[in-house]
Amino acid sequence: MSKSSLKRLNKPSKFCINLLSEVDQDEHEDAIYTLKHSFAARETFSWLQYEMCLGGDFAAEMAYRHALEAISCEVAHKAHGHRHIAASCGEWSRLAEALATPIEHDRYGKALIRTINGWWTV
Repeated sequence: MSKSSLKRLNKPSKFCINLLSEVDQDEHEDAIYTLKHSFAARETFSWLQYEMCLGGDFAAEMAYRHALEAISCEVAHKAHGHRHIAASCGEWSRLAEALATPIEHDRYGKALIRTINGWWTV
């Protein structure tokens, strides 16, 4: 994969940026930095949001939190002089709770969950 393709892939969408602006930037600084700079973190975090919204499997939620913690270690390591540290498992769950919205229904009756990557249909 070329360097420019990788940069485009890692760039967050406007939906993601607008969603992240809804939370306290100082409280979740390292987690937000990770989400803005890693495609893998955004994908994993959206699955964490999905599981937490459905009240799903606790083991799956913990697996997503640990994966996000590992990704944030890698992103913080490559922060190019910025003083960022890895976000802990608890910080990821607090951020997901801060961004949580109730399940909405569209006009056809499908349940929709808002994640960092857009609206997902249940």
